[in-house]
Amino acid sequence: MNIAFCTEYLLPQINGIAVRCDEYLKHLYKENHTIDVYGPNSHSKTTTGIHTITNFWNKGNRIAILPNFKLLYNILMKKYDIVHVVLPLFAWFPLIALFTKMSGTKLVLSNHVNLSFYSKSYFKSKILISICKIIIRNYYRFQNIVADMIMAPSNFEETQKFINPEKFQIIQTGIDTSLFLPKPKSIYKKEIIYVGRIAPEKHLDKLFNLFLLLKDYKLTVIGDGPELPRFKNLYSSNPNIHFLGFVDHDNLTPYYQKADFHLVSSLSETFGFTLIESMACGTPVIYPNCSVFRSLYLEQFPELIYDCNDESSFIKAVESLNANLSSLSHRSIAYAERHSWESATRDLVGKYSDQLQKIPTGYPLFNLVFNRFLSYFMILVYFGFCTVRYVKN
Repeated sequence: MNIAFCTEYLLPQINGIAVRCDEYLKHLYKENHTIDVYGPNSHSKTTTGIHTITNFWNKGNRIAILPNFKLLYNILMKKYDIVHVVLPLFAWFPLIALFTKMSGTKLVLSNHVNLSFYSKSYFKSKILISICKIIIRNYYRFQNIVADMIMAPSNFEETQKFINPEKFQIIQTGIDTSLFLPKPKSIYKKEIIYVGRIAPEKHLDKLFNLFLLLKDYKLTVIGDGPELPRFKNLYSSNPNIHFLGFVDHDNLTPYYQKADFHLVSSLSETFGFTLIESMACGTPVIYPNCSVFRSLYLEQFPELIYDCNDESSFIKAVESLNANLSSLSHRSIAYAERHSWESATRDLVGKYSDQLQKIPTGYPLFNLVFNRFLSYFMILVYFGFCTVRYVKN
């Protein structure tokens, strides 16, 4: 299968989307698919660099702002069976959508962020939040019009509200069990860990307030972000709270293994990679009551859910974990072992294949009249661009 994989998110960026893209690409190559990766220039898996700028909200990430003419030309030449664009952002994906429609190439979009929650977390003005709601609603409406398939790791708030259910698919998620090694627990040490971004969308004020309800516990906070200085100022004098800052993804395992449980307060996740990483290491997760976590974890771990507005439910979850640590540790490992990247990639390829069996999209008459003209035009633009770069060098 010939695939154009368009993403701004690749390791060593620090987020779950980058981990997912990296693992997908690794296993797609193993299955001998032909892949052109259109991503930031600085990443080893990128085959064709795209022009990006620093993400305003997350300095470690990039935003694609300028179109890549090679990609657009290759789409017109029908080089690809599938064009997969990883969202959010990728500012010029509407242009990709136009070209896939003209060529009849299948367009697959995957959404990985709850944009509505982010807008509420970062904007305090009601006017700005209302504007964001309108933009987000029309953003998904456009996806419904242009995409052949729209995917997400879970059926979160926005997919339920805005995505056409006939086009929507949930994609599987994996865990690298060779990296996150299990270590079953039997002795309760009163040690808690949080791993994740230190940012408004993670609801960390609630996490620290909950921790302060517990006596003689220790909390290790791993991660970086715009709110780290504020929380350090608030809690650095507390001898039971330790801020470690950024820890490389490949070095997280011993920290997960050491803790009794991983405490999560975020309501904005579309899956939550750190949760399953923690479980793979044998460390149970106490998680908040939200639609995504209910769909993923409630059936297996009903005793570990808590209501953010009910402190007693959190205390009850901690007491349940204390009384059943060994059992919950083994159950966590078993749950994580059901998620492999090999299986998740096969699921993705199966969804690609299903789309290729469907009637091709596009507009044949439009193609007949304009396609060749646009192809030659793109050739001229591309070579003109290359010539300018050559002259400058």
